[in-house]
Amino acid sequence: MICEFINNIIATETFCIYTFHILTFFEIPINTFVAYCIIFKTPKHMLSVRPSMLILHVTSTILDLYLSLLTCPFLLLPYPAGYPMGLLRFLNVPVSIQVYLAISFIGVVSTSQVILFENRYNTLRSTNTVDSLNRKIRRYSIAGLQYIWGFTFIIPAFFNIPDKNQAVHAMLEEFPDFPGAHHLFENPYFFCLTLHPAIAILAVIVTLFIVVPQLLFYLTASFRYLIETKNAGSRRTYELRMRFMLALCLQVCIPMIFLAGPACFVVFSLLTRYYNQGFSNLSMILFATHGGISSIVTLIVHKPYRDFTIQTIFQFKFCPIVRERLKQHPRMIRPLRNAFKHENTQN
Repeated sequence: MICEFINNIIATETFCIYTFHILTFFEIPINTFVAYCIIFKTPKHMLSVRPSMLILHVTSTILDLYLSLLTCPFLLLPYPAGYPMGLLRFLNVPVSIQVYLAISFIGVVSTSQVILFENRYNTLRSTNTVDSLNRKIRRYSIAGLQYIWGFTFIIPAFFNIPDKNQAVHAMLEEFPDFPGAHHLFENPYFFCLTLHPAIAILAVIVTLFIVVPQLLFYLTASFRYLIETKNAGSRRTYELRMRFMLALCLQVCIPMIFLAGPACFVVFSLLTRYYNQGFSNLSMILFATHGGISSIVTLIVHKPYRDFTIQTIFQFKFCPIVRERLKQHPRMIRPLRNAFKHENTQN
C-alpha cells in the first residue's frame, strides 16, 4: 500500500471539471467535421469500410462526450469508486447506470475496432456474389453477438455492489489519512462498484481475450493476403490497398498508444494499492481524449480527408496566415490545385 497525498490543482475537482469541458469544446467540432468527411468525402476505394469507419467514429465520439460532458468522473483509485460531476448528475440519473454505461461504451468501442478490420479483411477476400451474401449473413450475426457482449460484459460486477457506508469504512481502514474521506459519507453521488474486484477483472480479461486475438488475426491475415496477391493486379492497386491498410492501422493504434499510459497506471494502482489523485485525474482525462485523438489521426493518415481538410482551411478567408504560408510554398499549392480541378471535373 502506497499513499501520496499531493495537494495541488491537478488533484482537485475543479481541475477535472474545467479540463473535461475544454475537451468537449474542442472535440465536438473536430468530431463533427470528421463525421462529415467520412459520410461525404470518402472515395470509391474506401466505400466498403465507410459504414464500419463511421460506426467506430460515432461510438468513440459518444464515449468521449459521455466522459467529458455527461459524467465527468472523479475516480478514487485504487478502489473502483468515485462520483460523477457531469450533466447526468443534475438530471438525477442513478450513478450505477452512469458507471455501467461508461464501462459498456468502452466495450462497444473495442468491438467497433474489431468490426472495422473484419470488414476490411472480408472485403479483400470476397470473390463472388453468393459467397459474399452468405458471408454477410454470418458476419452480421457474429458482429451483433459481439456488440451484445461489449455492452453487457460488465453486468456480473454489478451483482454485489457494497453499501456506501461499508465502502467508505473499508477505504478508511486501508487509508486512514484519506483526504476528504469523511465527506464521502455525505456525498449522495458516491459510488463503489465492488470491494472485491475479482469478478470485474475476470470480465475485462475475458473481453480482452475476445478482442485482441481477433484484431491480431484480421491484421495479419489482411497484410498476408495483400502480399500474396501482390502480382495478381496492377502495382498501383497493390500500393493503394497497402497504404489504405496502413492508414487504418495508424487510425486505431495511435489513439491506443496514447491510452497505454493511463491504462498501465490503473492496473498498477489496483495491484499495488497505490493512491495518487493527481495521476487518477490525468488518467481519466486522457481516456476522454481517445475519440478526439482518433479523429485527428483519421484526418492525417487518410489522404482524401487530409486533402479536403487542407482545402477547407485554404479557402477560409479569415485564415490569412495559412493562405500566406501556402502562397510562399508553391509545391504545397500545386497538389491542392490539382485536387480542386479533379473534383470540379467530377462534379
